[in-house]
Amino acid sequence: MSLIARDNGSPQKEGVLHIKIIIKDINDNFPVFSQNTYNVTVNDTHQLNKPIAKLLATDLDEGENGLISYFFNAITSKYTEQFFRLDEVTGYLFLKKEFQFGRIYKLFVEARDNGNPPMSSTATVLVTGISHLNNPPKIDVKFVFKSTGNTAVISEGTLIHSFVAFVNAIDNDSGKNGQVKCHLQNRYLQLIAESEKNYKVVVKSEIDRESEKSFNFTIKCQDNGLPPLKVEKQFSVLVTDINDVQPQFSQDIFKFLTYENEHKDFPVGYVNATDPDIGDGGQLTYSLLSNGKDILPFQISDVGFISTTESLDREEKNLYEFKVLVKDKGTPSLEKRANVVVEVMDLNDNAPYFSFPNVDPFTLNVHYHPHSDQDITVVRASDRDSQHNAFLTYEILRGNEKHLFQMNHHSGVLSFSRSLYQNDAGFYELELGVKDSGSPVLSSTTTLSLTLTVSNTTSKIFKTPSKTTTESSNGLQLNVMIVIVIAAVIVSVVIVISISICIVHRLKQTDSNYNNSVDMYHKVTPALNVQSKYIFDPTCVPPGISYTMSRKLKPSQESKVYREDTYCRTMPCDKWNDFTLNRPEQIFIPREESMSPGYRELNNPDQFSEMSTLSSHTDSGQGWSVGSAGHYEELPDLCRYQSDQTWNRRNQLQNTLNRSRGDNKYGYHHQPNVDNNTSCSIDQTPLTITGITSNITGQHSTVPVKSQFTSDCKPSLPAVPKITTLPKVPSSPQVPPLPPLSATDV
Repeated sequence: MSLIARDNGSPQKEGVLHIKIIIKDINDNFPVFSQNTYNVTVNDTHQLNKPIAKLLATDLDEGENGLISYFFNAITSKYTEQFFRLDEVTGYLFLKKEFQFGRIYKLFVEARDNGNPPMSSTATVLVTGISHLNNPPKIDVKFVFKSTGNTAVISEGTLIHSFVAFVNAIDNDSGKNGQVKCHLQNRYLQLIAESEKNYKVVVKSEIDRESEKSFNFTIKCQDNGLPPLKVEKQFSVLVTDINDVQPQFSQDIFKFLTYENEHKDFPVGYVNATDPDIGDGGQLTYSLLSNGKDILPFQISDVGFISTTESLDREEKNLYEFKVLVKDKGTPSLEKRANVVVEVMDLNDNAPYFSFPNVDPFTLNVHYHPHSDQDITVVRASDRDSQHNAFLTYEILRGNEKHLFQMNHHSGVLSFSRSLYQNDAGFYELELGVKDSGSPVLSSTTTLSLTLTVSNTTSKIFKTPSKTTTESSNGLQLNVMIVIVIAAVIVSVVIVISISICIVHRLKQTDSNYNNSVDMYHKVTPALNVQSKYIFDPTCVPPGISYTMSRKLKPSQESKVYREDTYCRTMPCDKWNDFTLNRPEQIFIPREESMSPGYRELNNPDQFSEMSTLSSHTDSGQGWSVGSAGHYEELPDLCRYQSDQTWNRRNQLQNTLNRSRGDNKYGYHHQPNVDNNTSCSIDQTPLTITGITSNITGQHSTVPVKSQFTSDCKPSLPAVPKITTLPKVPSSPQVPPLPPLSATDV
């Protein structure tokens, strides 16, 4: 192997060390003889200086461990050992002196290596001394059948105990050396002694060439000398075939299906037979045997193919049963038979035909009575085909314009389809048809001339449905469907309208609840007069403006009033398109935290009733006289002014309504946001009254006074009387207030 050391430099350097490993041997293997037993024959004329045998042993070890020496083992008798000499190095065995011939000497030879410790193994040597006057016997075999050398030919038809060969054992020695015994071991043959040295070979069992084409046997002979001398001779036997096996079909019954109306030589099927014989005995021929006197429309080839000799007609014969014969060409010939069944499958090649009525046309007189059976007659038809090709269907093809008759498609029963009237009597010529279910469909027709008479107990007149009536009845279903669809649409529209009405009614009910709440509040607060200070004239505001007033009270005095005020209904909305407030206006109104039974009166000539739907004409926008309560209103939307006059008036607001902090105890800051593109709209917001503290710092007011607006304003309502407590009314969602408007916004 090689050991490589490599550094990580660039370029890499390496060193190689070649290593050779030598494995040192130890004495771990025994010497092994070439054979465990050596048989040695020594003639009485053998020379002493010549070896009679060579013993050979091997050892897989190396060096001294593999160096072998040969010795006589201690178990060898001293008497036997005196006649032999063994070379320790080469292993040659020599005669040491003459010994008695006619007996066997047994030697035990040990092979020992030179290892430490040494290892050894032992072999047996059998030495037989023979006389030159004792010769082995000879075998002479003569076959009855044809033979070549030691190969004989035997027919498989040879019977048991048949004579096959003659055996002669020859030994010219005298005494026991000339006495010979022979024997034979084989499955088919046996050896029978005729005399002391003469034997014969006969057949012991049946010989079958199909199971074994050839076999071998051996004859062994041995004399009675010491030691005995033996000889053996081997022979081969070839088995010739005879026609002894009958041909065999692969099955006893062959079943085939074929179609009718096929051309000549149409293949039907294949029959298979085998014969294990060879030569002529294995060559087969086929033939067909009819079970009757009829000539079969089939033929069979030499290899077993069956075909037709003519076109088959299933309607004439649908099943053929016959036999097939197979025969070999051996001598004698052997044969075998099998059954063949050929079923002819049907094709739809026959049209159905009427068996009743069997004439065309067929005349039939029928008398109708209301209480009689509705069946008129039963038509019958037949079809020579089979199965689904013969499944028939009946129908009326023509002549039933009044829809007076009906035909059962499967049973062929002709009956009345309705009640008859006297005007139905008359002559009818019905064309009846029948068709099968094959492919292609075949059919036939017949004519039934029917003379109908009607009983006098029936009604006299029946209006025969015309073509128009029939078409009307056919269109009735379509009209019904149209009506159903229209009704469904109407119901859907009604449902939608009903839901819309309910929604509108609900909205009106909400407005009504608000008005009722306001009225109730007016009734229960007659003594409450609070001076209101508006930053603009509430009696004349742009149309469409709605606002929410919210008043903060103590928790025990909280209440909410829903309110909708729309001012200046007589003024068109387009006059306010130049002035728009995008943010709700907050109005803070001071009020006392606690009300005494006697509320203060409004000390300003311009008084305003807090719960009035409209403010008074005399309200000049001055502050409230109640200083301990806070009140604010939200004006979420205002319409803009459209006329130039409106803009001029708006410019006067800044000069007229600017108040100093000392003149007004509570100031109000109004910052309108003007949007010239805002259209007039009316908004409904709830009025919320909530108690608040009075710590409010006065602010400048920059809203217009009522004298600066000229319009047809809605007259003001009287002020609300003073009350001791405020009732709680239904609440509504509050609109969050926006920051006050400033003069710069205007």
